[in-house]
Amino acid sequence: MSYSSEESKARREGFIAAGLCARCGQKPATHKLECEDCHAKHLNLERVRREKRKQVGLCVKCGRSNAATGKAMCEACRKKVKDALQRRRDGGKCLKCNRFVEPGSVHCKTCLANQRKYSAAVRHAAIMAYGGYRCACPGCTETTPEFLHIDHTNNDGAAHRRETKGTRGLGLYFWLKKNNYPSGFQVLCANCNHAKAIYGYCPHCPDREVNNAPVSRSRTHNGHAASTGIRPKPTPVS
Repeated sequence: MSYSSEESKARREGFIAAGLCARCGQKPATHKLECEDCHAKHLNLERVRREKRKQVGLCVKCGRSNAATGKAMCEACRKKVKDALQRRRDGGKCLKCNRFVEPGSVHCKTCLANQRKYSAAVRHAAIMAYGGYRCACPGCTETTPEFLHIDHTNNDGAAHRRETKGTRGLGLYFWLKKNNYPSGFQVLCANCNHAKAIYGYCPHCPDREVNNAPVSRSRTHNGHAASTGIRPKPTPVS
C-alpha cells in the first residue's frame, strides 16, 4: 500500500506519539524512534549506501557532489553537519540524538550509557582475541578483568601511538578491532605491564627481557639496565 508524502508523515508521527517504531509501527521503539529489527536494517542499508558512494568518490551523505579531498563528505554537507552540531551544543542538546545533555557532557544519559556499553563490548572482544582474561606473564595468575590491559609485546607502544594518532586508552581497543586484531599485542595485568615498561622485565620472570627473550649482558651492568632508558631495579628500603 502506498502513501502520499503527507500521509506518510502523519502516519510516522502517529507511530511516534504512540511509542511505536516510526518505520513499521508494530514494535516499541528501542533505538530512538525505531525497533531493533528496523534499526538494524536501516544501519545495514546506510552502511552499504555510504560504501558505494565512497568507492566512486561521492559525498557519503548526499551522494550528489564529489567528496572533499581526504574527506568522506562534500564541503556543503560538512558545513551543514558542523552547523547542526553547533546548534545542538548551543541549545544544550545531545550531539547524537538531540535530547537534553547530562551536566558536564555533550551527550544525553541514554547515549552515554549506550557508549559505555559499546566500549565495554569492544574491550571484551579485544581481550578475548588475545587469549582471554588471564595475564600472559608466565609467573602471574591475575584474572580480574579490571586489572587487565592490552600490552604492546615489543614495548613499542609510544611509537605506535605516534604513528596511528589516537590509540591511547580505549582508542587502542577500537584500533585493534578495525585492524582485525594484529599480532604484537598481549594481555597483561597492570602490575606486570608497569614493571615491563619501567624496568624492562617483570619480577615474576626477572631473567626475561620485555619481548620474552633472555636478558643479555649488554643490557645489564651490575644488575642495572645499560643505556636503554629503562630504570634500574629498585632497592628495597630496610
